Order: sequence, then structure tokens, then C-alpha cells
Amino acid sequence: MPKNKIQKRSDAIIAKLAKFMPDYETREAQQRLINGIAHITENSTNKKEPNHLIAECPTGSGKSLSSLIPAKAFKEILSEAGHDDISIIYATATVSLQQQLIKDVELLQKAGVKISAHVAVGRARFFCKKHATNLMTLAAENQDALDFEKGDDIDGDFDFPPEMNNINEGDKRKIDTLFKALDNGDWSGMRDDLSETLSINAQLWDKLRSDSNTCSSSCKFYSKHSCPFVKSRQSMEEADIVITNHALLFTDISRASVLPDIEKSMVILDEGHKAFDSFAAQQSSSVGIANLLKFSKKYSLLIANGMANLYKAAGNPAEASAQTVLNTFGELQRELSGFVTQLDSVFKHATAHQSKFEKDRGLWEMEAKHIHQYQLATSLSNIEGIASNIQGWMMRAVETAKKADLNESHDAVLAIMSEQIKVIEDTQKTVNYFLNADKYQPIALWCQSTGEGAMHYSLNASCIDMATPMKEQFWNRVKHCVLMSATLRTGGSFDRITNQLGVTKEMAYTLALPSPFEDAFNQSTLHLYPNFPDPDWRNTQSHSMAIANEVAGFMGYHQAGLLLVNSRKQMDEIVSMFPKHIASIALVQGGLVARKTLIEKHSKRIEEGQKSLLVGMASFAEGLDLKKELLTFVGICKLSFGQSSDPRTNAESKYLKTLGRNPFEEIILPETEKILQQSVGRLIRSINDRGEIAIFDSRCVKKQYGSAMINSLPNFYIQNNRIQQSA
Repeated sequence: MPKNKIQKRSDAIIAKLAKFMPDYETREAQQRLINGIAHITENSTNKKEPNHLIAECPTGSGKSLSSLIPAKAFKEILSEAGHDDISIIYATATVSLQQQLIKDVELLQKAGVKISAHVAVGRARFFCKKHATNLMTLAAENQDALDFEKGDDIDGDFDFPPEMNNINEGDKRKIDTLFKALDNGDWSGMRDDLSETLSINAQLWDKLRSDSNTCSSSCKFYSKHSCPFVKSRQSMEEADIVITNHALLFTDISRASVLPDIEKSMVILDEGHKAFDSFAAQQSSSVGIANLLKFSKKYSLLIANGMANLYKAAGNPAEASAQTVLNTFGELQRELSGFVTQLDSVFKHATAHQSKFEKDRGLWEMEAKHIHQYQLATSLSNIEGIASNIQGWMMRAVETAKKADLNESHDAVLAIMSEQIKVIEDTQKTVNYFLNADKYQPIALWCQSTGEGAMHYSLNASCIDMATPMKEQFWNRVKHCVLMSATLRTGGSFDRITNQLGVTKEMAYTLALPSPFEDAFNQSTLHLYPNFPDPDWRNTQSHSMAIANEVAGFMGYHQAGLLLVNSRKQMDEIVSMFPKHIASIALVQGGLVARKTLIEKHSKRIEEGQKSLLVGMASFAEGLDLKKELLTFVGICKLSFGQSSDPRTNAESKYLKTLGRNPFEEIILPETEKILQQSVGRLIRSINDRGEIAIFDSRCVKKQYGSAMINSLPNFYIQNNRIQQSA
């Protein structure tokens, strides 16, 4: 089959790489991914062909470089045809993959490929010169009360929260230093780039950060030469590749306030197995009663007078009088006080018969019927109505203020209002979910006790079905998407991930790439145990003791090991059972020592010829990249079936049961298989790696689902071990 334009241009880029690196060669998996991306991008105007690709790319397949090459080719060809408005967005779930991506871009640049990349972060990560200047001006004038008039119909004293302009001498010096660092080119204006000497606390940064509601082209600092955010935005628009994270991508798709418009973008979604959770997080909402009450009491007078003054500065009549706004806040406080008293009584009644474990969670997993059963609807409806009024007033006041010539006092109040709008938006969104739960079914609703006292409750909501909103908000809008990960299939099928994400066969091709590590797998051993002590709660001590003994045996001849444990309790139990010579080499996750520090210490030990055993939980099962002699043994304590305490998973399980379906097979097993694949994937990270894996769970042999999971793993040499069990 003749190559299309994208493939030919990709070949030209690969030729430059090969010239720069004589040993470079494109593996089968890389070429197939390049061809797959070239195929969907070539079909841009063909409505009958899928324009997205779902690709499982095993470790070592070089997916980041192999996706960058055709993406760059695609952008080049479109630019040459006069379509300069097409963007490439590369989204990852972790910072480590972003760093790897930057290295790949630098490699292409060294090979003579004209390619540029820009790392995009949220607006709140940027320093705002306007906010900082106004804050310093107010502090210099030492204003106890800002230069604001009281609303004409407001009675009584008018005091603003002191933190609005209350900064100490140390803060002033720090802000001066930040301005000098910006002017000298020593700092980008991003919080992430602050050195240790320039670092500032979160409370001060909140007063200095950029804000979409107070940022406009009328600002005197609004230029690429002065404003850090505008400068970053300009750099992003000029870049070939925009690198970001899942959270920002899915937050921004409805607004395009930071990232390029996805309707004119090719999106590469790396670590695609996390896309569902990342999108779901943006669709969920929560409101804390105490925070809402604090907001309504602390800022009511400021917002009431602030709106009146902002409208006056803009030369427009106020939509609502200051006294009306203040009275509305009073109504909100009264409704909240009555609601929380009612909720406290209902919560205690609903959780009275919970087990100790359930009570310790402080959770009440609610259903739609409970809202009416416990007569919560009236108060919730009143709160939503009041919140809607306040939100509308605040939003329109902020929009009006953007067109006005504001002084420092106006701007300070505007910044506070913009920051607090999110509180009221979250309230309205969450309460709406509760009041209209039937409309959003299936949905998870839960109330959580977050501390002592009636006020410390939070209401939480999360829709279960993400397929429909993701299809509408993302897949139907994005020009092209390449979603890829090392672990996408379960049971050899893409069905679960595509069903979760709302992708149909008409929308996307699926592609499973071969692993370049087949020889390494064949020459490594997977140990299974048909008669290992059962890993259930009735047998934890015997199970832990057997693990401690087996690990001691493996570490007798291995230098570098990793033991993956499901719970803190069992981890502590196993470590306490280690023989002294094993306990002395164990580096155990937890305490004040960071994961990165443990890994560095482990690597240093191996390089110095010592033995080392990392012992960790979930975070060590993913993203750990120790090659060759740095890791030759991996022990997995048991299959990870997740936490039944997750309200969202529980709600989804109940929903499936109402449909006559099996949640264990549809939810638990696929997630368990994915976690096992990721855990096993810690051992072989390069073609030269060899080693042993031991899974201390007899269900892998005795249960049908266990055997199916083992069959989904790479082709290790399998050895069934039998242990001598004590009488």
C-alpha cells in the first residue's frame, strides 16, 4: 500500500534521527503507531472514517517519540496548506512523563527537526503584576478601611477582612524581589519555577496569582513583555506541541481559557488508562457546609458594598442594592443553620447501625429517595435558589467591572469576589445534583462528616456514566485524538475502556502493539503458588508470614527487590516478620521519607554493591522505572480488588445489580487485572532486563478469573511453587 503524505513526512523526520544517531532504528511497534496516527490524520475530511485512535503501547515501544513524529508531520503539512490554526496538545497524567516528552523534543531538535514545545499550566500558577502592585499600594497607604463608600442603604460599620491588604514587611520584601527577578529575566513568573530563596507561602500567593475574572486586555500590564501569563500564552501559540496534564485538559475543554481550542487540535492522551478518572474528577462536585457558612458571614458585607462600588465605577446602576445583597446573604446563613441542624440529626439516624469500620469512615452513602424521605428537599431548594441569585449578581458585577477604570481598592475587592465565586458555583452545582438526582442517574451521592460538630459536613456528588458527557464534550469536538497507554485492554479486549470513555467503533480505531521485550519475558520467571495461605482477613498472619519467608528466600540470591503490598496494616505486619538480615535491607514506604528519596537510596545501595529491598504500596506499582541490576525481583502480595469504601464504585455496583449485571465481573475484575499488569510491568523495563516475579496469591491458580489474569500477562516462563505449610 502506498504511503500517504503524513507517513512520507514522518519518514523524513526518522531519516534525520537515523543520521544523528547511527544506531537508531524504528521498531515494529513504533512504525505501526506512526502508521496508525498517519492514517487517522490523513482522513481529516472523510466523515465516514474514524478520526481517533485507541492504542495499547507496551513498555519500551517508544510511544511518546512515535506519536510526536507523525503529529509534527501533520502540523507541518497543514501549515504549508495555509491551516496555521491547528494545534497539537499532548496531555499526560504525571510530571515524569512530561519530562520524558521534553527530552524527546530535545532529541528531535538535536537531530535537526524544527520542533518546539511549551508546557501549559493553569492560570493560577502565574504571578499577576496588577494584583501585586495594588497590594503593595494598599499596604503602603496602611489603609484600615479600603477607599470604598458604603452602599447608600447600608447601616452600621463597614469593615473589610484584614487579610485583603494586611501584609507584613517580609511579604513586601518578597514581592519586591519577585518584581526584580521578573524584570531581570531570572524568573518566568510561574510559581513552579520559583527557587528556594524566592518561594512564598500559599496564603500570600493567593493574593498575587492570576485570575480569569480579573484578567482583561484593558490591564496596563497585559502584554507579552510584561504579563507572565500573556507571555506564556504567546509562547504556547507559537509552539508546535503544547504539553499539559489531564486535569487541565478536561477542565479547559468548555472554556479554552488556557489551552488551544480542541476543535482545532490533535490531542495525544498519554497514560490513557487514567483518562476516565481524570474526566470524572472534573464532573464531580462537593461543598463543605462550614466553608459555605464562613464565606457567607465573612464576605457578605464586602461583596454587598463591593458590587455597589464596582457598578458605580463603571457608571452603571447596580443590579441589586447593597442592602438587598446583604439581606440575601442573611437568608443564606439562616437556611444553612436550619439545614445543618436537620442534616446532623438525619446523618446520625442513617448511620446508627453502621459497623465500626463504616462509622470510622464518617460516610453516609445516600440515594435519591433519601432526599425526600428525610425531608431535605425544601432546604436544599431554598439554598440553591439563594446561591443562584448571589452567583448571578457576582458574575455580572465582575463582567461589568472589567470595562471600568478601577483603582487599587476596587481591584482588591474584585480579586476577592472572583476567588469566592467558585464557592458559590460549587454549592449550586452540588445541590443541583442532589435535587435532580433522578435526572442524573446513575449517580453517587454521599454526605461526609469532616470533623467535630454539626457544621462539619460536606455534600458530594459524582455521576457514574461518563460515556455520554465525554462523548459530547470531548470526542465529538476534538479534531483528532490518540489515546494510548501500556495497559488499556482487559481480557484481551478494548471494550471496557471504550465503553467507559464513550468511544464507538465508528469514532476510533483500536490498535494493540507488540512488545519489544518478548525475549526478556521468555527468559524471566513468574512464580505462582497453588497452595499459598489464603489472603483473606481470617488468615492474614499466616499469609504475611509465608510472604516474609518467601521474600527472604528470593533476596538470598537477588541484589535488588521490590515488594508490593495492598495495605499499610499488612505491610507493617510483613516487615515485622522479616528475618533481621532482610529487615536491615528493607526500605519501607511511609513516614516522612518521600518516595523519590527511597528510590534514590535504593539505587545508590545497588550501585555500591549492597542489597536493597523496596517495600511499598500502590504508588510503587506504577511509574517506577528501575532497569537492569537496579531491579531483578518483584513480589506481589495479593491481587488488588480495590476499596469497597469508595462511594462512587459502590453506587455503580448497585446500579449494575438493578440491571441484572455482575459488578464483580464488570468493575472489580477489570480494574484488578489492570493493576496486576502495571505491577508486573515494574520488572522488565528494557530489552536487557531479566528477573523473577512472585505472586503470593493462590487465587491466580485456583480461580478461573485468576487464570484469565495470568493469561493476560506477558509470556513469562511460569513456575508453580508449593510451599511447606505449618500444621
